[in-house]
Amino acid sequence: MKFVICGSALLAMTRLVSGVFTPQPPLGSYEARTILTGTDTRSRPAGLAICLEDVLVKVSGDGALRGDARVAALDPSALVVDFSYVDRLSSMAHHDDQGSSDRPFYLTVRFDRDRIDATLRTLGDAPFAGRRPTVTPVVVVTNTRSAYVLTSGGPHAPGQREALADAADRLGMPVHLPATGQLADGATLAGTGPLTGTPAWSDAAHGWVGDWSMPYHGTPHVWRSEGGSYDLAFRAAMQVALGVVAGHAP
Repeated sequence: MKFVICGSALLAMTRLVSGVFTPQPPLGSYEARTILTGTDTRSRPAGLAICLEDVLVKVSGDGALRGDARVAALDPSALVVDFSYVDRLSSMAHHDDQGSSDRPFYLTVRFDRDRIDATLRTLGDAPFAGRRPTVTPVVVVTNTRSAYVLTSGGPHAPGQREALADAADRLGMPVHLPATGQLADGATLAGTGPLTGTPAWSDAAHGWVGDWSMPYHGTPHVWRSEGGSYDLAFRAAMQVALGVVAGHAP
């Protein structure tokens, strides 16, 4: 297992989102990423475990592996090829007595393909080798002030657009968030997998609640997400969409 800390040369080539966070390259099929505090061994084991669970779900398309006690019992380090850290706030200088151990870092982990595939088989699962169609989300968001369609541009919710793209990348699902004009032109969206959703903020649920649907091969699939941040709502939606494509429909 190789340990790499990405240096200033790599950071200099990256563009900052809103001048704060360093964007990361798309993940490979056997890669995963999470955010940790510091680069030492205090938080690394938990980060490796999160990344292993993400990769097993992404490669198999089986969301039931998330939270599975058998997965939690695995030793991630035995399956890792290498990992790297990037300072999430690389554009911001350290201040006061803050050291690198107090800053958030992206931890990106690359796992061994053969060992991941073998691990899935011991869990009674298998890699999903089929085509992953581009998903076109048509998402109507309702918050405490307004309702709007989430599109690739426009004034609404850039953080939600980024969260949706991150959720898709995390699960290896191609995604195309349409522009406003494309929503009125069905031909433009032809050949993609439509995913519709209505996430709405709920005080009672202390989070976002939404109904989702995705037809696939002539079969409608519907489900509901309840509570949590919009990041979690989008991750849940994309995870079920992957499950539908991989044959693990709700």
